[in-house]
Amino acid sequence: MAIDRARAIGERLYPNAAARKLERLRRMWSLSKSEAGDLFGVSRQAILKWVQRGVPAERVADVAAVYDLARELERNLRPDRIPTIVRRRAKGLGGRTLLETVRDAGVEPVYRYLARLENYDGA
Repeated sequence: MAIDRARAIGERLYPNAAARKLERLRRMWSLSKSEAGDLFGVSRQAILKWVQRGVPAERVADVAAVYDLARELERNLRPDRIPTIVRRRAKGLGGRTLLETVRDAGVEPVYRYLARLENYDGA
């Protein structure tokens, strides 16, 4: 709750912060504007507007959540492999890609999947 409040205050102080996060996310995951639009359920043109004019207030939390997931992946994986990893189908995600999972169910299923992978001991 406190993190959400701090994020909301930060976005008011720095209105382009979410747009910068969106662009960094696109670079980290090698997403086209169309792929980013699909991820957030909007058009390619909407993504372009978000980058140019700022992310709409009602979507800032969505961008921040996916960006935080991207940063988690960046901390734990080789950055050059991340674009492939987010597009690879995973049994632990029901045969879906990470991108499809985030689009359809949000970031929480991906965090649970990552936690299972982290705790996997191969036995």
